[in-house]
Amino acid sequence: MTDKEKIQLFVELAPFLSQVLGPGCEVVIHDARDYDHSLIHIENSISGRSVGGPMTELARNILESYKDSDQSYLTNYIGQVKNKEFLDSTYFIKNKGRIIGFLCINKDMDGVRGIHSSVTALLRAYNLCLPEDSAYLETLEEQVDDVMRERIAKVIEQTGISPARMSMEERLKVIGTLRDSGVLTMKGAIAELAEQMGVSVPTIYRYLKKLQ
Repeated sequence: MTDKEKIQLFVELAPFLSQVLGPGCEVVIHDARDYDHSLIHIENSISGRSVGGPMTELARNILESYKDSDQSYLTNYIGQVKNKEFLDSTYFIKNKGRIIGFLCINKDMDGVRGIHSSVTALLRAYNLCLPEDSAYLETLEEQVDDVMRERIAKVIEQTGISPARMSMEERLKVIGTLRDSGVLTMKGAIAELAEQMGVSVPTIYRYLKKLQ
């Protein structure tokens, strides 16, 4: 099957997905072979984009970061257009292992935010919210975020080398140590490690792939 034929399968699927997901969800098909005019199909254009539009900067980064990865999709990340916010997910369209396009589903969060505000107002009206200020605070469990952050910092510190000066082998050793200790399975650990090492999240995933 040619690249064009493979992408066309997803173009034909897009109207079905838009009907199933509803008008609050935008369905977009990108052809990764043409950065400047990658948007070849769109349903429920709530972002204001149209056919013939360019690939976003994030999509270009995804293409570069995951071109050699076995991963097939990314889910539930934030997208923005002017004053609108979306919850985005992207499926990688592949042919013979190569990423040739993207199927993107972008959920408009404006309506959800309105419901959230109404529910919050109702809870406050009946004093069912946790107090913003309190004279007492009881901690019933270990602060996971703090522990995770400190463990990452400690492993990096033990190398005696600044992350900015580390070689690839030294970075792999740090990441391998954290992976083997289970720290990287904690929520937010990958992002925290990327920040402390001064690299991007996709870079951390590439290092993890090298360790496999």
